Amino acid sequence: MAIPFSFLILFHLSSIFAAADMGLIRRTCQSTKYYDLCVSSLQIDPKSLDSDVPGLATIVTTVAVANATDAYAYLANLTTRTSDASLKWVLRECSNRYRDAGEALDGSLQQLQSQTYDYAYVQVTAARDYPNSCHNVFNQKKQLLYPPALQRREQGLVRLCDVALGIIGLLDFD
Repeated sequence: MAIPFSFLILFHLSSIFAAADMGLIRRTCQSTKYYDLCVSSLQIDPKSLDSDVPGLATIVTTVAVANATDAYAYLANLTTRTSDASLKWVLRECSNRYRDAGEALDGSLQQLQSQTYDYAYVQVTAARDYPNSCHNVFNQKKQLLYPPALQRREQGLVRLCDVALGIIGLLDFD
């Protein structure tokens, strides 16, 4: 059975457009500190192939929100499983910081939607700093060790915020 010529042209054109869209993703991610994280974060959302740069910023910021939400849930779960009052206090403080990070990122998504990119940048910058304040709370309690799983979550959120900041930095702040 022969494949219709019109199908071959359509298939060829769609592959050209997909390659062009991946080109925008690659060029955009080159402006970030973590190219591979940027590309992989965008590739998990099929809408990224049809997005412009503000859309790519929105997608990465949405991934960062999910990361902050996951860290918040992780900490809330740890809080319920401990009876140590000092650890419980630190875990609550940390869960509040990750909740604040998620709220700042949600605010950034609203700013991206309204094209107030300078405010979106400020919100992501704030979200990037919240995990560090959690780490500082642990450092104040010398007898407590910073959990490696939380360290990974902190690093993930900070890097995702760095990627979002790199993309938002490409946008016109006028």
